[in-house]
Amino acid sequence: MFSIGIIQNSFGGSPARQIDLLQSWSQVNNGDFQQVFTAKAVENAFDRVAVKLRQPADYTLNVSSEYIEAPGPGRLLVSQQDSNQGAAVELILDASGSMLKRLEGKRRITIAKAVLIDTITQIIPEKTPVALRVFGDKQANACRTDLAIKLEPLDSQKAKNIISKINAKNLAKTPIADSLAQVASDLKSHEGKKIVILVTDGEETCEGNPEEVIDQLIEQGIDVRLNIVGLAIDDEELKAQFNQWSNQGGGQYFDSDNSESLKKSISQALKTPVSVYALSGELIKEGVVNGEALELPAGTYQIKIYGNETKVIDNYHIKGEVTQEIDLSTL
Repeated sequence: MFSIGIIQNSFGGSPARQIDLLQSWSQVNNGDFQQVFTAKAVENAFDRVAVKLRQPADYTLNVSSEYIEAPGPGRLLVSQQDSNQGAAVELILDASGSMLKRLEGKRRITIAKAVLIDTITQIIPEKTPVALRVFGDKQANACRTDLAIKLEPLDSQKAKNIISKINAKNLAKTPIADSLAQVASDLKSHEGKKIVILVTDGEETCEGNPEEVIDQLIEQGIDVRLNIVGLAIDDEELKAQFNQWSNQGGGQYFDSDNSESLKKSISQALKTPVSVYALSGELIKEGVVNGEALELPAGTYQIKIYGNETKVIDNYHIKGEVTQEIDLSTL
């Protein structure tokens, strides 16, 4: 503390007492007292104080450290009651010649049919609007695609009987583009959300262009989410192509190499997809609404939910070692 005393008898009181007090105050924290008698002396006193304030001084720095372990990853749940309520579902089954190959000791078509039967009896609720299109089961050396079950409220027993009678035809081709082109007509009577699930083990072999067909569906304003489930696909380029087509169609690609993963893939395809992006735009994790919690490092992300309309949640902060939930019904 610094004190500057302008001491004059005319102000009353004892000058000695005033000087005593000012000196005492300035010494509380190693300060300085200056007595002045003129305006110029006051300026000089302030200058001397400024010099002292700027001069080097000794300090004591006390540092303590403590190790705090970084928190583990957080978990994110995205939920919504009846997230696909009111959606129509079209299943497209590949029954071409390649589906006669064996997997797990069984023909691929046998595995696919069993999983579809489980899907319509255990996963898709009764009365849900469902259609089934099949290609390859009617004619060899042909690109034929047929609507096996027209869009109607699901009767699981009736659908089971129809699926169980499907057989793959040797040398039958794979008209993926033409089958997708029929989706608009197959589902035209339904005004709400539409989910298409294509189950196939091979590439387009009928000179069609699925990418153009998907573009046409989008241009027509048809609210379709296309999911592709690849069965026993070992060609990485083909997987990448399926992934591109499904993303283009607002859905996901699922890679399956056995009956259990095929069933899980179809079940996942029926749910609303969720993507988590870093703020840089990098895709970090994918999941589904009402699915398993997504494990994410603590940080800030962008969340996208691909329902009837894509919902985007920017700057969502994930806390370490905490389970957080986004309830879409409250958004």
